[in-house]
Amino acid sequence: PNTFKTIEYALKNLGEAHGTKFEFECYDLGHLYNVKWFVDKGLIKPPFFIQMVFGILGGMGSELDHLMHLHQTADRLFGAENYEKLPKLL
Repeated sequence: PNTFKTIEYALKNLGEAHGTKFEFECYDLGHLYNVKWFVDKGLIKPPFFIQMVFGILGGMGSELDHLMHLHQTADRLFGAENYEKLPKLL
């Protein structure tokens, strides 16, 4: 399950404990806010990778407006200098 508890466990015990940096796949706006929550807790430290995924069932459509909105929101939440952008269109 992809719960906050299991994500926190992975960040601490698989990532931080072994020096592993994760890529965070964001299929919709809420995923950016989930990442922000872990950043605020100090479990994700910049620079980190955000892969914005579009055109997948249950996620945002692959329209340019959606890409721009997620990109602008990520810049506001994290600061453009604190994350790498990895757009992926399906």
